[in-house]
Amino acid sequence: MHNFLTLVEKRQIASTTLECVFEKPDGFIFQAGQNMTLVLEKLNYADARGARRIFTIASAPFEEGLKISTRLTGSGFKRTLAELPKGAKVQFSGPRGKFHLLKELRKVIFVAGGIGITPIKSMITEVAHKSELPRAILFYSNATSDEAAYHDFFCRLADTAADFSYVPSLTSSSKVNMESWPGERGRIDFKMILRHVEFPHEYVFYLCGPPGMVDELVDILRENDIDKEHIFSESFWGYESVGN
Repeated sequence: MHNFLTLVEKRQIASTTLECVFEKPDGFIFQAGQNMTLVLEKLNYADARGARRIFTIASAPFEEGLKISTRLTGSGFKRTLAELPKGAKVQFSGPRGKFHLLKELRKVIFVAGGIGITPIKSMITEVAHKSELPRAILFYSNATSDEAAYHDFFCRLADTAADFSYVPSLTSSSKVNMESWPGERGRIDFKMILRHVEFPHEYVFYLCGPPGMVDELVDILRENDIDKEHIFSESFWGYESVGN
């Protein structure tokens, strides 16, 4: 027996990112940061990888709908997904995944690159809703400002939540891109973290983004004596690097 989701809404949340909202099935329980598999009944365009993809759930468990967000890469799957009409049925399985917050909350540094923001968006939304947000800092890297999904959401949260800070960073060297940018510039590294966090060894780290970015950051943190037990990571395959 197959399980299906019903598409409720689609919206573009960044220049290359689409968010799809589905009805949440009765009894569907997941932890913030987990993922699920979607299978499209029929592809409108050829895709060598087929009609199945894994998506992290971008919404929090308390929210009514199930949200996924994806970079529009031009693949047959993504093009078909973008054309689905409201009310369309999509087969799914899950949830699954071990990338989620510890039960005992402590000070957290989140680092995301590109569409790797989705599980972190779910985590931050959930703990903020429960008024359980510990001291938390989000470093979020994109090539350009218009590629930063959920940027406005994190700006608003930083304005209203005393224990949350948001540090967006751009890696493109375009003059137009940088002239009016108020955030950080360049790759996220330990020097950037130290500009915003006085005692980073007191935090746990959650990293998500392209494999190259995540692997490099894990190495940097270990080289700076961050305990490996305090580093949690997940890599998103199939996307171009955001340059960290």
